[in-house]
Amino acid sequence: MENMLNAIKDMSLDNAHYMGKYDSYKKKLNKMLTSVSTQPTSAQLGRIKVYYQLIDLFGEKFVKGMGWA
Repeated sequence: MENMLNAIKDMSLDNAHYMGKYDSYKKKLNKMLTSVSTQPTSAQLGRIKVYYQLIDLFGEKFVKGMGWA
């Protein structure tokens, strides 16, 4: 637990921003997926695809910023 707290403490502001955006879009995606019926509209499908792309984008930026890739 202490190692995780130290990693958060030493994280740059950019990486904290990327992590926050990643979490935000992941929550929006989960909310969208739980509210979609068995036959989603094209607008809902489009929004779901965008959320997946944004999650990938901010996840990748976070990983690169942390020096893991």
